[in-house]
Amino acid sequence: MDSEKYEMIDSEHRSFWSKEITLFSNRKSYSFNCRFFSELALLIEAGVDVHKTLEIIGGTCSKESENTTLKLIKEAIVNGSTLSEALEITRKFAKYDIMTIAIGEETGELSTVLKSLSNYYTKKIAQRKQIIGALSYPILVLITTVLSMVFMFNYIIPMFEDVFKRFNGSLPPLTRSVITLSETFNRIGWVILLILAVVITTAFICRKKDSYRTFSSALIERIPIVKDISILTYKTRFCQTLALLISSRVHLQEALRLIKDVIGYYPLEKALSKIIEDISSGRSLSEAITPYSFFDRKMVSMTLVGEEVNKLDVIYDQLSNQYSNELDVKIKSMNSLLEPILIIFVGVMVGVILISMYLPIFQLGLNMGAQ
Repeated sequence: MDSEKYEMIDSEHRSFWSKEITLFSNRKSYSFNCRFFSELALLIEAGVDVHKTLEIIGGTCSKESENTTLKLIKEAIVNGSTLSEALEITRKFAKYDIMTIAIGEETGELSTVLKSLSNYYTKKIAQRKQIIGALSYPILVLITTVLSMVFMFNYIIPMFEDVFKRFNGSLPPLTRSVITLSETFNRIGWVILLILAVVITTAFICRKKDSYRTFSSALIERIPIVKDISILTYKTRFCQTLALLISSRVHLQEALRLIKDVIGYYPLEKALSKIIEDISSGRSLSEAITPYSFFDRKMVSMTLVGEEVNKLDVIYDQLSNQYSNELDVKIKSMNSLLEPILIIFVGVMVGVILISMYLPIFQLGLNMGAQ
């Protein structure tokens, strides 16, 4: 596909694809994309024509949406479209999928490109599972803690408070503090929920605005553990995508522009805009990425080596694996740190409430024993 066709695709579908990929609304199709590209590569390499290949793949799909997508692809190919054009018609595939397959068709390396796309989505799925697995336990514990606290503040503590009032005795300071906290929570609980709802709604509405994206990125960069995991995630994604596009013989500037559309990290998007301009003016990639903190010294040095030996795709594939391994270590370290902290936090909160509720009972028992 020539540069004019690139520009046509980019101008016609930039807003659509940017929206879909940036917000990751197409996440559920990752497994289908991985399976589809893998089976397509295998059958095409075996000499099966594309139309027959799509029929075979369709026989293994159980979801109606997947069968509908395959039907659209087959109809487009029967009507004379290429595979890349057929994928574009479905509007179910990312722009870099379409463009890399188009390159594979032009160069006669379609099966190789399809294998690369399959590996790309395999790594993407693994990375997503890795992050979800790391966050699921802390989130579950926090939700359980919040629900337990709400239940205690609304039901357990008021019940004990009614019992204590019948004795007309003085309560220990800890018990009085917990009861006061419970009464305050019952008064302003709905206000807190309303504020949270307003914040979440505002964030959702403003999520595309530059001011909000700048603020959210700056906020993430100020949280120590989250910052490291976030940066490594985007570095892995950047290297993985660039390796795929370069290996598919997509021009470097076009590859960087595609990454800018799909990366979803605002500081890197701004940096890539300037990097593309610098490359257009004659600078090398290693020189263009040097001023930006996102690209660490290792990435800059390896990029320089890749340019000298003309193996940028291999270099960035290795960098992707390295950053992925570093991300795995960071996530495991975060889990090892968060688990005991959350357990201690939950234990302390529940323990304080229970002790505060039983202190008056113990005090009453001691007074009765003294009498």
